[in-house]
Amino acid sequence: MPEEGIVPFERLIVKFSPLGVTRVEWELSRLFSDPSPYVFTLQGAQSSVSTANFINIGLPTTNTWFLNDDNVRVFGKTPDWSYRVKLVTAIRTYYSPAASLDSGVDYRTWRIAKEIIRKEKLRMTSFTGLIDARLFKRKRNGNKCTRCADYLTDETTDGNCSVCLGTGIINGYFSAVPILIEIPVSNEIEKIELEARGTISQGTVSNCRVIGDSVESQDVIWDVNSGRRYIIHESTELVTIRGYNIVTSVNLRISPYTDVVYTIPEEGI
Repeated sequence: MPEEGIVPFERLIVKFSPLGVTRVEWELSRLFSDPSPYVFTLQGAQSSVSTANFINIGLPTTNTWFLNDDNVRVFGKTPDWSYRVKLVTAIRTYYSPAASLDSGVDYRTWRIAKEIIRKEKLRMTSFTGLIDARLFKRKRNGNKCTRCADYLTDETTDGNCSVCLGTGIINGYFSAVPILIEIPVSNEIEKIELEARGTISQGTVSNCRVIGDSVESQDVIWDVNSGRRYIIHESTELVTIRGYNIVTSVNLRISPYTDVVYTIPEEGI
């Protein structure tokens, strides 16, 4: 962030096309006063977290307000690609917040969504059970695990693998990033397995409220104060305006302290 506290990028708009030629537009703050020229570079990654491996897309361009991505980036059912813009001025380098593929809403809708997020943050910080939490985003592509990946399917065969952490991808999680989440009281269930002649304890937390759409199934939530780590079992879009997801409801599964997710360091692997 600039020393004077002014964020250069007021807004980032992604006009996504599944066949390629995605257009990324932006608006700079009227209070931003670095001297020109402004050199912009479009960057992309498979996750919106700041610790993701963003790559340059195309060549740097001077004094423009949009850039195009000509390549096809999404092949499955989940739009798991995000963009950001790198800005280089004569003084310093800036990065815009990452924008997902469903964030290309009009200005009025964007302002409404921004106000809803403000009120959600106020509600969480003032009236509900907001906790000091971090998100470990699960990697969904990359180099396959060299230890436990199945030879034919590339799927992991060891849920506690020390190489991929049960994801099938080497170093299976991104570094921790702060997340705004409300976690209510958990529900502990004990089951007796007759064949194994033992007791299995299963803890779940339902209807946890998360601001934003950065979470997906199998991501890990870390409660910093208690040290507990939770795996997201399922997620539901709770507040959506014109296709732009603002608030997400997630159901969490409490991981036992023997789970490999407790070995993920805050700075990632």
